[in-house]
Amino acid sequence: MKTLVIANPVSGHGRAAEVVPQLLEALAAWGVEAEAVFTTADTRPGALEDAILGAEIAVAVGGDGTVNRVIQAVVLGQTPERPGPAVAIVPAGTGNVAARAFGFPGEVSRAARIIAGGASTAVDAGLVVRDGRVQAAFLLWLGAGLDGALIHAIARRRSPFRGMRLIVEYFLEGPRTLWRYPFPRMRLETESLSGDFATVMLANVGRLAIGSVTTRADPTDGQFDVVAIPPRSRAAWCFACLMAGLNVPDRCPGIVRSRATRMRLSAGGQLPVQIDGEPLGYLPVEVEVRPAALRLVAAPRP
Repeated sequence: MKTLVIANPVSGHGRAAEVVPQLLEALAAWGVEAEAVFTTADTRPGALEDAILGAEIAVAVGGDGTVNRVIQAVVLGQTPERPGPAVAIVPAGTGNVAARAFGFPGEVSRAARIIAGGASTAVDAGLVVRDGRVQAAFLLWLGAGLDGALIHAIARRRSPFRGMRLIVEYFLEGPRTLWRYPFPRMRLETESLSGDFATVMLANVGRLAIGSVTTRADPTDGQFDVVAIPPRSRAAWCFACLMAGLNVPDRCPGIVRSRATRMRLSAGGQLPVQIDGEPLGYLPVEVEVRPAALRLVAAPRP
């Protein structure tokens, strides 16, 4: 199997760079020859994506941002004749939500054994469309409104923060964003739901870095769980955040929950959007599910 290891050298305070030689050695012990590439700013545009699409297995070593970059290359670059590689994850970042959501171990020797086994399971992915063109793909979730505002705020000053310091920054920025955010209305339209809301999450998996947005999402069912929250008091927002942090979000009252395969989000002003914990501009966007778009080496355990 042609195996490519893709690592972000700064993930986890440099932990990803340390993991790579260990992983290559562990894979070699299982008879898997792998090549490693690093996601650096001076990489020729398109070179990393071409390398990923040319592999049989692509191993993302880093955090959720690294995973998303690999997902983008596979989902956006695949064709019926060239479906792209199976994807594995070795967590070495801060949140590592994707690795935890799909059961990828952090122990290098266990990860190498799973990768060498080569078994894969198909999972859904999301496509983000703007002006009739596919702009991005995601594996975990798309958030618009409060969630998007938090990610945008962190991204504006993220570069100095890594590891636990970045987690602390999320805890500090969360209350600040909640206090300052004006909660403008956005319009959500799906096959079964239409209305105005203050924040919306389209979830392929329910898990968050801390807690969850829903416990019902299934990344193999060909649809997204829609969690839409109408305007409410800040006290009610704090309660909803607490329920999410305690991993019981589905018990929170006053939240509209649905499932959909195609969604449109629009607003009169600039409402921030995030995918997989990375900022993605502003509304409007259209989102659609691409069923079984991605093969994950480890069986998913949402």
